[in-house]
Amino acid sequence: MRKISLLFVLITVALLSSCVDDKESATVEQIRTAKTEWLKAQAEMLQAQGEAQKILAETEKLKAESEAKNEAARIEIERLLAESQAAKTEAEADELRAQAEKIKQEAEKIRIEYEYQQKLNELAYQTAQAKEAAKQQEFINRLNEAIVAGKINKELQGLYADYVSALKTLRYTENQVSQKQTSITSLNKQLLASFDDHIKNYQSNIERYQIELAEKEKELKEFITSTENLSAEKAAAKINELKKEKEEIAAKIATIDKELIELEKDQQALILATKVANDNYGTAKTAFTTAQTAFTKAENEYNTALNGNNSAKATVINGFSVGGVHYAFPEFEQGIETGINVAKEDLTEAITTAEKGIATAEKQLTEAKANLKDLNDNKIPAAKAALSPLESTKKDLEKQLAAAQKTQQTCQADQATLKDKNDKTKAENDAWVAKVKELEAALKAETDPSKKADIQIQLDLAKGHQTEAEKAYEAAKKAYETNEAELKKATEAIADLTEELADNEADYQAAKDKVVELEAKYDELVSKTSELNNGEYVVAIANAKAALETAQTNKEEFEEIINKAKATIDDLKVAMEEAQKTMNEAETAQEAALQAWEAAIEAENNSAYRKKADEKAPFVEREKYIDVTLIPAYNAYIKGDEFNDFTSYETYKQKTIKALNTKIEDLKTQLAEETELLKEFQAAETDQEKEELINGAGNDYTTQQIEQLEREITALKEEITEYQANVDRLQTAIDAAEDALAE
Repeated sequence: MRKISLLFVLITVALLSSCVDDKESATVEQIRTAKTEWLKAQAEMLQAQGEAQKILAETEKLKAESEAKNEAARIEIERLLAESQAAKTEAEADELRAQAEKIKQEAEKIRIEYEYQQKLNELAYQTAQAKEAAKQQEFINRLNEAIVAGKINKELQGLYADYVSALKTLRYTENQVSQKQTSITSLNKQLLASFDDHIKNYQSNIERYQIELAEKEKELKEFITSTENLSAEKAAAKINELKKEKEEIAAKIATIDKELIELEKDQQALILATKVANDNYGTAKTAFTTAQTAFTKAENEYNTALNGNNSAKATVINGFSVGGVHYAFPEFEQGIETGINVAKEDLTEAITTAEKGIATAEKQLTEAKANLKDLNDNKIPAAKAALSPLESTKKDLEKQLAAAQKTQQTCQADQATLKDKNDKTKAENDAWVAKVKELEAALKAETDPSKKADIQIQLDLAKGHQTEAEKAYEAAKKAYETNEAELKKATEAIADLTEELADNEADYQAAKDKVVELEAKYDELVSKTSELNNGEYVVAIANAKAALETAQTNKEEFEEIINKAKATIDDLKVAMEEAQKTMNEAETAQEAALQAWEAAIEAENNSAYRKKADEKAPFVEREKYIDVTLIPAYNAYIKGDEFNDFTSYETYKQKTIKALNTKIEDLKTQLAEETELLKEFQAAETDQEKEELINGAGNDYTTQQIEQLEREITALKEEITEYQANVDRLQTAIDAAEDALAE
C-alpha cells in the first residue's frame, strides 16, 4: 500500500508538473482513447471470469448436494440390510435386500450425474479461462502499442505493469483452487473405486508424482545455477531473456487457447457420450442383476415343485409381503379367491391414485412454468419499465428544485442590498422633491427680479436633479419588488417541488417494491421448478412417478405370486427356461455396454482437447516459475547491487531454495507411500484382504490427501482475498493518476 501510494504521488507530481505544456492536452486525449479500449477488453475479460466463478459455485453446490444424498442413501441401505437379516421369511429378506440394492443404484446414478455435470463445468471453466487469457493478452498488446507510440509515460507504464502482474497472480491462484477441487473429486471417487480402478489410480498417481518430482528437481537446479556468480548486468540480461521467453510462451499459450475454445463443443460431445455409455452400462447391469435374481427364483420354484411341494401356493396360504403390506389367504387352499380379488382391486386403486397424483403434479409444474414465462416476459419487464418514468421525473424535479433553490439563494443574497438601495434612492428623491417645493415657494415670494432670476436657475437645477433621483428611485424600487416576487415564487416552488418529490419517491418505492415482489415470486418459482436443484414441483412429480412405479411393481409382484401359486410343474419349467434365456441375453448386453463405456472413456481421455490441454500445462507452469521465482530473484539482486546490500536477495534466495526442497521432500514421501500401497494391494491374495487395505490404510491415506487439499484451498482463498484487494488498489491508483493527468 505504501509503495502504491508513493508511486501514485510520483506519477501525479510528474503529470501535474507538465500540464502547462500545450502538447499535454493531445497526450491526455491519446491516453484516454487507449484507456477506453483497455476498459472494453477488461470488461470482457472480467465477464468471462465471472462466468467461470459462477460455474465453480454451481459445481460446489452440486458436490454438497451429491454428498448429502449419498450419505442419506448409505444410512438407509445399512438399515434395510440390518432388517433383512432379522426378517421372518426369506421372501421378506429378499424384498428388503432388493430395496437396498435399488437405493444403492439410485445413489450411483446421482454420483454419475454429478460427475458428468462436473466435467461439463470444468470444461466450461477452462474455456472461460482461455477466453479471459485472450482478452488479457489483447489488453497487453494495446498497452504495448500505446507505450511504443509514446502515449503513456514511464511512471504510468510501471503502474500498468504492476496491475497486469497482480491480475495474473490472482487468476493463477484462482486456477489452483479449481485444480485442487478437481483433485478432491477424483480422490472421493477413488474411495468408491473397484479393485482394478484402485490399481490404475495408484499407478496414475505414481506416474504424476514422478513427473512433478522431476520438474521440481529441475527447477531447483536451474534456480541454484542461475543465481550463482551474478552481477547487475548479468541479472538485467537474464531478465530480458526471461521476458523474451515469456513472450514466446504467451504466444504459444494464446494459440493453444484458441484451439481449446474451438474444441470445446467436441469435448462436450465426448463427455456426453461417456455419460450416455455409462448410463447404458448401469441400465444393462441392473437388467442383468434383475434377470439373474429372477432366474434363481424361478429355478428354486421349479426344483421345489419337482419335489412335490408348491412353495408358491404355501406362501399365499401362510402369508407374504408386498410393498411392506402383509397378505395371507388361508381360504386359497380351498380355491377361494375372494380376498385375493379384493387385494387386487386395492392395488389397482393405488395405481389409479398414483396416476392422478402425477397428473396433478405435472399440472402444477406446467402452470408454474407458464407463470414463470409470464413473469419473465411481461410482469417483471412492465414493473421495471414503470420505474423509468418515475426516475426520469425525479431527475427533472430535482433539477427544477436545484434551480429554484439557486434562485432563492440568489434572491436572498440580493434582497438586503436592493432594499438598502431602494431606501437610499427614495430618501434622495424625497429630498429633491422637498428642495423643489422650497425653491418654488421662495420664487413665488421673491419680488426682486435679479434674485428671482437666481432662484429660477436653482429651481431648474433642482428639478433636473429631482427627475434623475425619481428615475433612480423607480428603478431601485422595481428591482427590489421584482426580486421580492422572484424570492416568493422560488420559495413557493421549493415547497411544491419538495412535496412532488416526496410523492414521486413514494410512487417509486411502491413500484420498486412491486419489482422486488415479482422477482421474489420468480425466484421462488425457479427454485420450485428447477430440475438441477430438485425443485419442489420437480420432486413432487418424481415422487408421484415413484409412487406409480411402486404401485405397479406391487401389483405385478402380487399377481406373479398368485399366478405362480396356480402354476403347474410344466408352467414353472417354461418360466425357468424363459428366465434363463432373459438372463443370458442380459449378460451379453451388459458385456457389450461395458465395452462401449470403456471405448467412450478412452475416446474422451485421448481427445484432441485433452492433448492440447496437456500440451498447454507445462507452458503455464514455466510462465509461473519465471514470474514468481526467477525474475523476482534477479530484481532482488539488482536492488541489492544498487544499494550495496544483498541481505534481502540472500534471504529470498534461501527461502526459495528451502520451499523447493520442501516440495521435493513432500513429493518423495507421497511417491513412496503411493508405491507401498500399490505393492501391498498387488500382494493381497483375496478380495477380503484387498477390501481391508482399501478400507484401512488406503482410505486413511486418501482421506488425509483430501483433508490436506481442503486446507490448501482454504489458504489459497485467503490469498485470493489479498490479491483481489491489491488488484483493486492498483486499479484505484491508475484511475487517480489518469484523472490527475486530465486536469
